[in-house]
Amino acid sequence: MNIKVEQKEEKLQIYTPYNKNFVSDLKQSVSTAKWSGSCWEVSIEAKELIDGLLKEHYGYNPGQPKVKIEITAKEEIEEMTGSVNFAGCPVAYARGRDTGAKVCDGIIKMSGNIRSGGSARYYKTIVEKGATFRLETYKNIIDEKTYDESIWDVKTLSESIDREALLSEKEQLLKRLNEIEKQLQSN
Repeated sequence: MNIKVEQKEEKLQIYTPYNKNFVSDLKQSVSTAKWSGSCWEVSIEAKELIDGLLKEHYGYNPGQPKVKIEITAKEEIEEMTGSVNFAGCPVAYARGRDTGAKVCDGIIKMSGNIRSGGSARYYKTIVEKGATFRLETYKNIIDEKTYDESIWDVKTLSESIDREALLSEKEQLLKRLNEIEKQLQSN
C-alpha cells in the first residue's frame, strides 16, 4: 500500500488507494478538499487533520516501517458496490454484477477465487473463503491488530523501512527548521 503526502506551496497533495470511508470523512472535514485527477489537494492548515484521517483509515504514520504480509479470508467476504478491504487497503473490487472481480493495485492473489455477484443495481465484490493475497502494509496495523481478525488470517513475510517516507519527512522538517531559524534571526 503506497501512501504519500507532499507539500506544494500552501497545499498538501495526498496520494492514497481508494477508500470510500476516507473520501467521505475527508469531504466532511475539509470543505476545500479537491480531487486533482491523481491526488487530493487540501490546505496546509489541515495537515494535523489529514494525518489523523490517514492513520484512522490506512494505519499510515510517516516513517512507519512496512511489512510484507499474506492474508487469507477465513470466510466468504462480500462488499456491496465497493471493494473488499483489509485495514483500509482495497484488496479486490468489482464494477458490476457480471464484470467479475479484480485485485487492486499492489495486491497479488496467490490462491482462491474472487468474483462479482448480486443484482445489476446492487452488485457485490466477493472474496471466497480461503482466498490468499500478498501485499505490503504498515507494521503498526499488524502490531496493533487494526484489521478484522474474525475474517482475515495474517502471516508476516518480511519487514522493511519506508525510506521514501523517511526522506520526505526529513525534507519537510529541514524546511520547517529553516523557517524557524529565519524567524528567530529576524527578532
